[in-house]
Amino acid sequence: MVQPTDPGIWSLAVICLLQASFDLSMVNAMTIFWVTLGSGLGGACRFLVAAGLTARFGASFPWGTLAVNVLGSFLIGVLTAVSLASERWASGQGAFAFAVAGFCGGFTTFSTFSLQTLQLIKQNQYGAAIANIGVSVLVCLFFTAAGFVLGKVLMGSTSQ
Repeated sequence: MVQPTDPGIWSLAVICLLQASFDLSMVNAMTIFWVTLGSGLGGACRFLVAAGLTARFGASFPWGTLAVNVLGSFLIGVLTAVSLASERWASGQGAFAFAVAGFCGGFTTFSTFSLQTLQLIKQNQYGAAIANIGVSVLVCLFFTAAGFVLGKVLMGSTSQ
């Protein structure tokens, strides 16, 4: 019997709520499966990277969150460029859903970034909070663009 504490029941509830609110006729069960699998793997990788960097450098600055957001931004740039350049990749919605919506979505941590920035502000560490905001936004934007350029190079594309 399904219990309210089962994690899958909440995913199903969200999907049903979304389906009632939006036209999800383009979404099939396999796409949801790939996003779910990618999210789980991305989240596990995020946890391992963040925990490793916190163990190495301490918790005085959110280095782990910054690192996963930079890496995730770079990766999403590469994957998007590859998808745009490759009809085969773009037509395989499962691969794109797994990699971009799933893995990158589970790997990057904007909500964690926001919470950690708020905690820095509450601790009166205004300089660190401003640095976290500026560095996160600018560096992630740069790495998204760099990943996009690399993806285009890898696919032999010279168009914008």
